[in-house]
Amino acid sequence: MSEGSFEALRSLMAAARSSRHHREFSAVVEIVEAEGKPEKGKVAVDHQSGSWEFVASGNRKFFYTREEGNCFRHRGQTERGGNDPFKRHRAVELFFPLEMPIWGAEWDLYRLESIRDYGDVIRVDLVDQESEDITAHAIFDKEAGIFIEFSAYWEKRTVTELLYGPQR
Repeated sequence: MSEGSFEALRSLMAAARSSRHHREFSAVVEIVEAEGKPEKGKVAVDHQSGSWEFVASGNRKFFYTREEGNCFRHRGQTERGGNDPFKRHRAVELFFPLEMPIWGAEWDLYRLESIRDYGDVIRVDLVDQESEDITAHAIFDKEAGIFIEFSAYWEKRTVTELLYGPQR
């Protein structure tokens, strides 16, 4: 890894771990799949409590709280899906950058190929763990401390609006 790449990675890690970013967020995230219609919804994250929610079209709500665990609510019915705090809706993963499955751990989908710092944002280029022909990239916003985009051949997730809640 070049010195510039190492510095970009260090900058990303420092921004993602900074306590100034561990506050409440709300955002609009758009997910566009290669086949299928786009899905847009509102994400809310409270890093202090570890809770999050994604409210998608049709008022479908995916959420996690320590008390209720992972849940899906639609048309007045709630389905519980266990109590794994690391199992998040893909729209919410962007707000937990160091826990996305992209860093090359044995269980991750991708590994880091290259990283470049462009001032306000850092671009992370990725390659599939099993096939070098499959690539992806993520764009990290240093001010917000989150990924604002993740793009692979089968989907693109983009933060289109970002609002901060109270500073923690």
